[in-house]
Amino acid sequence: MDLHQGTLILGCGGGGNPRDGLDSIDKVYGSGLQFTLASLDDLPEDTVVATIGLVGGGVSEAELKEVEGFQPVEDAVLRAVDELATFIGQDIGALMPCEPGAGNSFVPLYAGALRGIPTLDADTAGRAKPEIVNSTTSLFGVSLTPLAIVSDFGDHLIIREAADEFRVEQLCRYIARASGGLCAVARCPIRAGEMRGKFIEGALSEALAAGRAIRESCTPVAALLDALGAIRLFDGEIYACSRREEGGFMWGEIELKGMERDSGKRCRLWYKNENLLGWIDDVLRITAPDLIALVDAHTGEGIYNWDSESLLCGRRCSVIVREAHALWRSPRGLELFGPRHFGFDTDYVTLVDDPVPTT
Repeated sequence: MDLHQGTLILGCGGGGNPRDGLDSIDKVYGSGLQFTLASLDDLPEDTVVATIGLVGGGVSEAELKEVEGFQPVEDAVLRAVDELATFIGQDIGALMPCEPGAGNSFVPLYAGALRGIPTLDADTAGRAKPEIVNSTTSLFGVSLTPLAIVSDFGDHLIIREAADEFRVEQLCRYIARASGGLCAVARCPIRAGEMRGKFIEGALSEALAAGRAIRESCTPVAALLDALGAIRLFDGEIYACSRREEGGFMWGEIELKGMERDSGKRCRLWYKNENLLGWIDDVLRITAPDLIALVDAHTGEGIYNWDSESLLCGRRCSVIVREAHALWRSPRGLELFGPRHFGFDTDYVTLVDDPVPTT
């Protein structure tokens, strides 16, 4: 459960449905199997590693009605892994999450356990992100194709080639919308020997440490800050939220009124599935690609943007922030994952040069 709690925090409000992660844990342990985590050093250099995750988000009522007559007929995650392996004609020797998140971190762990292969302790972002293109694969030109897309309803598709990573994002998003909001995507088959320096290593170990920190401490948020090397931006109480489902994403804002040291102030977070920008008293203070997580002020538990029971008005929270990995702070990284990528006319804003006290 430490890993689940840690991935919920690194999910930055998104990262897949936490209930799916818990279901994966139950299925694996209920089958007498176990999760296996490996580092790059553990894998032979010729091991084929594939990234697996669920792609999707908000869909309209009309889109949901279009698929209400269909019933799930297979395990889309397992089938996507198998379809990709069949297409490339090689065994996949390890799987990797596309992002940290209490849903998506457990997709490769689940598939790996059932297929008897390890999950690599790495991912493509270091924090959850809304789009496939917000991935280090785009930074280094690692091909997303061939990729396998599978829906729960028995639809199997292989994309052999695509114009670019933006086109892959668009195609996967359309299929997710046509499938009730989600589809499984297995992509980026790559040899372990070619991966060094192109991905965020140690992401799952970090999530495990974060979850352990909040469980073991009587001051969970302070312990979490230490575990992640993060800072506390704002303490407050949720007083307003908005959500809009459109284009395969969930869009919205979370507003907090300050408490204790932040009494009299206001904080506003903007999210596209995940938290991406934040203002205090209408001054922009934080932007992607930095990690921006909203956690319970008492327990340190990560808050999930898609669940009204989690994102509850009156809940006391802390906004915690950590500077993005150096890969993302490069010009190309900011082009792919900075505020301008999401349509904001502003440059990347970080708190590194304007630190906020952690106590």
